[in-house]
Amino acid sequence: MPKKMGRPTEKPKTSNLLVRVDDETLSQLEVSLAILKAEQPKMKQAEVVRLAIRHLYEKLTNGIGTKN
Repeated sequence: MPKKMGRPTEKPKTSNLLVRVDDETLSQLEVSLAILKAEQPKMKQAEVVRLAIRHLYEKLTNGIGTKN
């Protein structure tokens, strides 16, 4: 059976991450998503999480390391 083809991308997302959060954290994610959607209507929760991870990584490494 041929492999399913999705949209072409430079960085395919092949790994899944399941995170359990409390109500406060979920609320913070939802507020962040709502604010970002004002500028980028197609923004998804997964992208907000990826942005937060990148932000934390940059803060912790002071910008040192590879940029993806």
